[in-house]
Amino acid sequence: IIPPAGTVDSSVIVTGSGFGQSELVRIDFGTTLTIATISANVNGTFSILFTVNMQAVGITTIKAVGINSQTSDTGTFTILTGITAVSPLQGTVGTLVTVRGNGYGATELIQLDFGTTQTITTATSDAFGSFTAVFTVNQQAYGTHTVRAYGITSGANDDTKKFMILPNIIYITPTTGIVGTRVTVVGDGYRVSDEI
Repeated sequence: IIPPAGTVDSSVIVTGSGFGQSELVRIDFGTTLTIATISANVNGTFSILFTVNMQAVGITTIKAVGINSQTSDTGTFTILTGITAVSPLQGTVGTLVTVRGNGYGATELIQLDFGTTQTITTATSDAFGSFTAVFTVNQQAYGTHTVRAYGITSGANDDTKKFMILPNIIYITPTTGIVGTRVTVVGDGYRVSDEI
């Protein structure tokens, strides 16, 4: 089994031998029966590639079964956690950000951290370990900040995705005036201690 671990949607190659000559071989993957089938060659060997489907984090069984001979063998593959999307990838304070991930525990609480803020929001994964969460960018300094998703029960986590906070003028008051009028400008998303 190559590779021995990966995220949902990664590719896996399974190679086997000792099956019947030209017999159909069924590949079962975790909770999915018959994720792929292939005919063994005249020597009873096979090699097949399949894509990891949506399943929860952890060690999953791969089973190869000869349809006629009922010869079978098993191996293991470890499903890894992954944040699959952060959208958008940049924005100002107040921007709504959608985070999607999979490979977490089934129906577990997911804690999302953002930059310097722990638990900016939480979500619950579905039965297959997939989740979607939305948070509002809070006041933090300009620059790239880490988005981290942490499975409370499984301990699975991914902190490979980033979001960039951009500077923003929030408001100007008053918006009109004569020469000599005092104008207040409020902004956020700038560098710490930056001269504006």
